[in-house]
Amino acid sequence: MTRTYRFLSIFLWSFAIALGVILYSVGSAHNELGAERRWTYPFFFCFVPAFCLQRVISYFFLKKEKTEKNEL
Repeated sequence: MTRTYRFLSIFLWSFAIALGVILYSVGSAHNELGAERRWTYPFFFCFVPAFCLQRVISYFFLKKEKTEKNEL
């Protein structure tokens, strides 16, 4: 169970960082729209959803571990 949790967490954050780099470069190409586009694209469309998914994953895995410990 912990291996699956660890794998999903590493996969999620490595994907989020790679996507953040891509979105940062897209934001850099849109400099005429404003300098804040460089960091808002990765922040709102990559890191915030990744954090929310991380919380969901940890909720499901930690909830299962707590119920297993309570049953013993």
